[in-house]
Amino acid sequence: MLSHGFDWSSYSCEGWAEEFGTSYIMLDGGNSGGEAWSLFGDGYIPHHVVIDHNKEVLYTDYGSNISGIMEVIEEALLHVPRDEDQDGVLDEDDNCFDAVNPDQEDVDLDGFGDACDICDNLNVYTLGNVDGTVTIDVNGNYNATVNIIDVLSMADLILEGVNPDIQNCGFEASDFTYDGEVNVIDVISLVQFLINGEFDNSLSSGGEGNIELLHSDEVSRVLIESNTQISGFQFEINQNQLTSYFDPEDLVIPNGWHLNHLMLGDNIKILAYDPTGENSVRKIDLNMELKSISSLNNIIVGNASGAEVEMSFSEKSSYDPGAILPSNPGIKGLFPNPFNPKLSIAITVPNQSNFKLAIYNTLGELVDVLFEERSLSVGDHTFYWNAEDHSSGMYFVKIESGNFSETKKALFLK
Repeated sequence: MLSHGFDWSSYSCEGWAEEFGTSYIMLDGGNSGGEAWSLFGDGYIPHHVVIDHNKEVLYTDYGSNISGIMEVIEEALLHVPRDEDQDGVLDEDDNCFDAVNPDQEDVDLDGFGDACDICDNLNVYTLGNVDGTVTIDVNGNYNATVNIIDVLSMADLILEGVNPDIQNCGFEASDFTYDGEVNVIDVISLVQFLINGEFDNSLSSGGEGNIELLHSDEVSRVLIESNTQISGFQFEINQNQLTSYFDPEDLVIPNGWHLNHLMLGDNIKILAYDPTGENSVRKIDLNMELKSISSLNNIIVGNASGAEVEMSFSEKSSYDPGAILPSNPGIKGLFPNPFNPKLSIAITVPNQSNFKLAIYNTLGELVDVLFEERSLSVGDHTFYWNAEDHSSGMYFVKIESGNFSETKKALFLK
């Protein structure tokens, strides 16, 4: 029987002896002891032995435990090196495991062999040519056409998503940052490529910023601020997390920017960017009635250099100017506590002084910085910390301003 590129025919006693180095006589029931005797026990019939492709004994026992034997065999088959297309290259090393290509040619060096690669990243789907438009000169040479249409195509691809199990040529042409993802950072990078004829953000600093939800009696707003120029952002939100009906078309964005959105059931995807590279801003004021700043998901903010801005998050309720405030910033409360995995941190800011809000573990090691060396408006604010990438245990939330500091405990239980 030929299966998975291997011959699974039954062994004769002589063939078994030749393959596994055991004498013919011992396999036929000799009682002189040794390797085969220990393998087959005391000679009870029937006796079954399962050996894997590495010639390791996985099962040896007498009786007819068919289900147990089959379970061992099925598990062993999962680890057998396979060559589905039988081209002499094992699947784990084959750049086209379902197409015969023993030479493994890959002209565009994208990891997909020419025999199965539906995307020509060398001539057609070059970096930035998202829609695959080309012209062919008199000599038959391909010339990729990259323009604003590709920017629009990339925006659609981000909102609609791609099937990770299907090779997508537009996705490959969109990944400017070579991180296996396509988002607003790649859109900004493509715009810069169109403007300058080249692009390299490897040395660019994304800077820092803050996204704050401002609650008031009349309307709620989301403020996006950064210490660098912002050229685009994206996020997702569920309609159930809005306090009133929200039409993405009513969202006010900076002048000259493009707004793209997609609604899938209750989920809304928002993507906004500067298509000219001339309208970057440091502050964006969005009119959105959110229940909480944590309602925003998958947030990415990019600066004019095509680098991601490191954002912190806060929330502020209406502030009474006549309220008596403490002299220093302080932690009002941690909720819930214990938490899993998100912790809400309510603080009070009495003045415009700079402060730092950070998380530490029980060893006193810095785990995360939520806000640092910047000021917030006077009043109450709420920050959020997501601990899903950290282990369970006690953590310390610490706020520092000048010579003043305050620390409170929070217990993370997964």
